[in-house]
Amino acid sequence: MAKSNGGTPSATYGWLVTIDTLGRVEGFVASAVGGWGSPATFAFSSNLSILDTVTWHHIAVIFDRSANSGCRLYIDGFDVTSNQVGDITGVGSLVNMADLRIGSEADGECQWRGSIDECIVSYTLRSPEWIKLCSMNQGSDDKLLEFR
Repeated sequence: MAKSNGGTPSATYGWLVTIDTLGRVEGFVASAVGGWGSPATFAFSSNLSILDTVTWHHIAVIFDRSANSGCRLYIDGFDVTSNQVGDITGVGSLVNMADLRIGSEADGECQWRGSIDECIVSYTLRSPEWIKLCSMNQGSDDKLLEFR
C-alpha cells in the first residue's frame, strides 16, 4: 500500500508499506531528500519473513509520529518490529500528489502478485491488543465467533 512512488527519500516521498523480496514487511516515510536514516526520513522492517505463499496473513503497520518507539510492525498479531532508521518525529508533512495505491507503488511499479483481502488506513493509533484481536477475528480459523 503506498502514497508514494518509492525510491529514495524526497520532499514529496510520502509513505509506503511493502513486503521485500525476502518476505520482510517494511515501512517508509520521508519528507526530505537524503538517504534512509537522514533527517526527515524514517524506515523500519520486520525481523520475521513471510515465506509461506499459501496461508492468509494479517499485517499491521503503525506509524506513530510522536516517537520511533511507537512505530510497530505486526504479522498475525505479533510485534515483529526491527531495524528502525531515522527519526519519525523529524518527518514533516507527507502531503503529495501521488495516488493512494493498494498492490503497487503509486506509479504502478513493484506490483504485488497475490491476493489482498482488505486494507484499512486509520488516523487513530491502535493498541497491540486491538491488532491481535483483529488478526484473530479475520483469519480463516476465526477464533472469536463460530456459527453452528
